[in-house]
Amino acid sequence: MDRTGDFQFISPTDYTNGEVPWCLQPQEPPPCLEAELSELQLWTRDVLDIIDHRVASYESHPNYQTKSAPKTMGADCSSSAGSRVARIAELLEEILRYTNTVTHLVALGVCKKWKDIAVLITKPSTATEDFTLAYPCPPVKFGDLVPQELRWLEAPAEEFEYLNEELDTDLGWTRDGIYRGMDRFNNPNMPNIVKTICYPARITQAPNATSDQIYGVKFFYHEQLLWSDIETLLSYTYNYRLTAKWVDVTQFKFNPYFTGLFQDSFEIINGLSEITLQPSSLLKDGVGWHNLPKASTDHLNSQFVTQPPIISLNISTWIPQLRKPRVRKALHIINVKNDGGIRTGELISAMKSASHLAIEHWIYQAKQLRTAVAASHWEHDVWVVDGAPKLLLSLDPFASGEERTKSLYYLSCMHALPGRDERQAEWMPRSMFRHARRS
Repeated sequence: MDRTGDFQFISPTDYTNGEVPWCLQPQEPPPCLEAELSELQLWTRDVLDIIDHRVASYESHPNYQTKSAPKTMGADCSSSAGSRVARIAELLEEILRYTNTVTHLVALGVCKKWKDIAVLITKPSTATEDFTLAYPCPPVKFGDLVPQELRWLEAPAEEFEYLNEELDTDLGWTRDGIYRGMDRFNNPNMPNIVKTICYPARITQAPNATSDQIYGVKFFYHEQLLWSDIETLLSYTYNYRLTAKWVDVTQFKFNPYFTGLFQDSFEIINGLSEITLQPSSLLKDGVGWHNLPKASTDHLNSQFVTQPPIISLNISTWIPQLRKPRVRKALHIINVKNDGGIRTGELISAMKSASHLAIEHWIYQAKQLRTAVAASHWEHDVWVVDGAPKLLLSLDPFASGEERTKSLYYLSCMHALPGRDERQAEWMPRSMFRHARRS
């Protein structure tokens, strides 16, 4: 069960069928002195406490499992309340202008006066801010050509310089002397888990990118995928007239009323949108993306998620690979498709449905991580489970045909992996690191 693009509403126990992913299996600890052994035991105890506390914060909030509709504040407030609101309308407008997007959306469902003020505040002043329009071009899907006349999100020259430098540095060997090819598994001096790179399409597909730069990225991706035992079907031969395509979410501008729902929990990493599911946002009686009034959802359904609008998105979560050489895969849970462009409200609704399974998988994986930490030395890299459950948003290659699933860009995006320090830092402050520092 390791096909790219599986859509499965499958439980973690059904996925693993009793197997422990290869990267979470106990490893033979290196010999160490008694003093180091004592320090290792203390360190392990502290780390296990962190994992236990993190897991408990999700297991102790069963409300995230409920699918019942949240209670909303009716729009028909009493006349006395309405008159009081009317008297302070100007003050209310000033207050709402300095609040966040969640407050604006909640205000839509309080009463008519609040709704009128919230609509006024959220009204866009220019086309670039208006997500009710298909701007700057009609809805697009994975693999569509970027119109040559569209000067959209051009990358500055220094980003191309950085890209060229990175490609020259990390082809085959990293700057830290780590070999990235398949032979690393036969070399005891090389780690089994290595950083895998995906450069943002905002740079690689920029309208001002040259054919040389696009070719360099495609060659690098092809070689890197081979190091992970992934074969691609598309040719990477040189072409002097390569054309930019829509291939990942870094090429799009997200609706601030969508990203604002997640505040610091929304990140774009390796061509994917990663949304951390915080326990507080999942509470039944809380206020957040998981529990919005109907008036808020209706308002969001009048707006696209992105500029330009996207036709098809996959909602996924990370799960560990059972066998070598790859570390993890994206378990695609739900596909959201709208030929007229995906609306913000419909995406949020689908994310709510997907979040239950994502959390279930994460809790299961975190407990496997705990077992691995308890039986391992701090030198062993077992940090392949995120520090919290996440939902991933990615462009759907199936919308453009089965062959697109073998795209160099898509596969590189889905198999990218941060370095160890970055992954481990999701669980603990870097001051707790004890391992030899290599990427």
